[in-house]
Amino acid sequence: MQFKYGLADGLQHEFDDYGNLILKANWKDGRLDGIWEKFEQADDRRWDTVLVETRLYRQGLRCDLNTGKLLNGNTETVVQGTLFRENWKNGRRHGLWEKRSANNPDELWYTIPYENGKKRGKRSLTTMKNHRYMTVMMTKMRMNA
Repeated sequence: MQFKYGLADGLQHEFDDYGNLILKANWKDGRLDGIWEKFEQADDRRWDTVLVETRLYRQGLRCDLNTGKLLNGNTETVVQGTLFRENWKNGRRHGLWEKRSANNPDELWYTIPYENGKKRGKRSLTTMKNHRYMTVMMTKMRMNA
């Protein structure tokens, strides 16, 4: 990725340990701008990834892929057995962000409150039988905090 005046500017590509593309995004003046694509491993094959999520951003704000307008209201996205429920206001997260089991939507894994795109309050975690993924995610969050 290139930088302009210290800000991300241009195409971003991220690869896994096997050289497979896992993220593709465009940045302009330090903000996401354009199509953002996330790829994950196809089944258990290390040499192959598939597109699992596509987003659209304009000047760092999330837009509807079909209309290009700023997101407002609620969205639900399912990515490999995980249901994400998000609330949006003028292209920014606003309200509760939830992570749930896609197979059992009543099984809430955790929530994060947002206000105008900024995290507000504390993360609320719930118990779950298979918490390996959560442990990895919480470790990453602590490292980035």
